[in-house]
Amino acid sequence: KDDWCNNYQPDAPKVDVSYDKAGLNPIVVNSDKSIVGVGANGVIKGKGLYIKGTKNIIIQNIHITELNPQYVWGGDAITLDGADLVWIDHVTTSNIGRQHIVLGTNADNRVSITNNHINGESQWSATCDGHQYWSMYFTGSSDMITMKNNYITKTSGRAPKVAGNTVLHAVNN
Repeated sequence: KDDWCNNYQPDAPKVDVSYDKAGLNPIVVNSDKSIVGVGANGVIKGKGLYIKGTKNIIIQNIHITELNPQYVWGGDAITLDGADLVWIDHVTTSNIGRQHIVLGTNADNRVSITNNHINGESQWSATCDGHQYWSMYFTGSSDMITMKNNYITKTSGRAPKVAGNTVLHAVNN
């Protein structure tokens, strides 16, 4: 953005990387939408979902995977920012470069995250133990979240990270 590398670390070695740009360009979900997978066929590969300023969303029975898992900036599986009445249920996330579920800086109200599998298993672990550090990040202003019956595996931090004045009701995770 501000040519950080050249301005602040001009002597740092340069490295070329290859990545899937689709991972940084998520699918935008508008209000009053349901994304429901049928059987094992509901897979979104290489892109996440972006829910901003919308309401009445159901995301159910899908698997989001392969978002540049080798790069910490590779993409988020599900991002909410200023959303209301969102239900994320029976969703599996795996091989995600950054966060599995993110609630952005604007308040997200009445968000239910239930019966999901957050799979942090990663061969690109920041802690070199096969566990992903980044998983869930809830930092919005006045977020209201219920997390129930989620299976969170192979994570080593931010599971979830809760900040600000977020209200989180977590049961049996």
